[in-house]
Amino acid sequence: MRENKHITDLIIILIIFIALSESNHLYADSPPCFITKWGSVGTDNSQFTLPAGVAVDSSGDVYVVDDMNYRIQEFSSAGVYITQWGNQGTGDGQFTLPTGIAVDGSGNVYVVDQFNHRIQEFTSAGAYITQWGTRGSGNGQFVYHEGIAIDSSGNVYVADTGNDRIEEFTSAGVYMAQWGGFGTGDGQFIEPVALAIDGSGNVYVADNSNNRIEEFTSAGVYLTQWGGSFNNSGSGPGQFIGPAGIATDSSGNVYVTDLNDRVQEFTSTGVYITQWGTMGAGNGQFVNPYGIAIDSNGNIYVADTENNRIEEFGVCPSPTMTPTATQSFTVTPTFTATMTHTVTPTFTITYTITQTSTPSVTETFTATETDTSTHTLTPTLSFTPSITVTFICSVTSTITPTYTVAFTLTPSPIPTMTPTIIVYPQGEVEVYPNPTTISIDGHIKFAGIQEDSEIFIYTLSGESVLYDSPQSHVFIWNLKNNRGNVVSPGVYYYLIKFNDDGKLLKGKIFITK
Repeated sequence: MRENKHITDLIIILIIFIALSESNHLYADSPPCFITKWGSVGTDNSQFTLPAGVAVDSSGDVYVVDDMNYRIQEFSSAGVYITQWGNQGTGDGQFTLPTGIAVDGSGNVYVVDQFNHRIQEFTSAGAYITQWGTRGSGNGQFVYHEGIAIDSSGNVYVADTGNDRIEEFTSAGVYMAQWGGFGTGDGQFIEPVALAIDGSGNVYVADNSNNRIEEFTSAGVYLTQWGGSFNNSGSGPGQFIGPAGIATDSSGNVYVTDLNDRVQEFTSTGVYITQWGTMGAGNGQFVNPYGIAIDSNGNIYVADTENNRIEEFGVCPSPTMTPTATQSFTVTPTFTATMTHTVTPTFTITYTITQTSTPSVTETFTATETDTSTHTLTPTLSFTPSITVTFICSVTSTITPTYTVAFTLTPSPIPTMTPTIIVYPQGEVEVYPNPTTISIDGHIKFAGIQEDSEIFIYTLSGESVLYDSPQSHVFIWNLKNNRGNVVSPGVYYYLIKFNDDGKLLKGKIFITK
């Protein structure tokens, strides 16, 4: 139970907001993409035991507070181990459960040494510089403080968690100011654990047990808040259960981790933008994420505390595709088209094969590709003297968020297929009566054909009407289609394929009322 806590009187300050506008944000309304991760449980280099705070310097190097290993580890932006410093103790450069971390414009590193109730400053290589703080509630003292942030002038802001306040210091640790107090009102806190500062100097505080974010000027004047309250936590957009880590990007947007195992992004005024993460150990998942930091390129680093790792997120890559195509053709009525392409990363591809002659025929199907794939497409096209083929492809990436790239692939030279049309002498194959009339006994007789030949009848628009493969030299068509319905009066194509030599006979049929 907390001791010596009371709710202080509030001085209400009227602030007029003129022409406040929403910030641009790096990731539109979609979350960033998972880029990489590093770490596992242990005490070796690049291993962690409950990593807490994380910070990034101007060169993109990442500093991680390895809480239960009582040390700081430094990595490249890709997670390559660089160095470490610290061990358990109370001496200079030693730690007892360190938590928060921040880097100033000169590359110096400030660490919240929580159970030693002090701040320690180091060079970027880990050389000890100075320290300040003792346990207590006076100016410049701390009680189990956790968060730390540095503004563009080098001033240091500390979330003095046990005293429910924010304290401000010079870069050398000289006390400057404080604000806060225990409570649920505007500008009050119940266990503030983290803070971040935007490019305008505004200070954002993760008010942990009040389940909210509070925003202040650099002088500690209350501006706004969002989230829940002491008795009002939640898992919906814009709600929190114990917000733990907080960071801002170059556009002023605010990113918050909480016990919902996710990161949420907001505008500088607290308008919800997007979120990502669920509970788990997979890429982009978290178990109690804590610290969060953003580099100058907008890459986001999250201390996935109970998975003992760091995860990096960033701008999703645009899909790329380098297609090539080769075609080979067989006799009418089918052709085979082979398309070879290279796909990076993974895509779902819709192929549309279009016959460009009249009548046109289009066939569409989809396939999921990885890396380099080759597919053989065998669509059936209608019979025309000349057939040309183009590929019209729509490529949609399977990463999140999705991108769509549409393009037309026309082989060069454009392949053509000219069926061989052999008109057999009249008398060898007879098609009669032609024209004929729709009636009870209306029919067309095909006489003189070879056994096992194929007969196709089409409308002028290329729609199939009838297919048959008679087993004799005579075939009688009763003017009914494949569904058994009498056809309408009009003009129709017929095509006879002789299977012994592949030759074709093509002509027209005229049907009247």
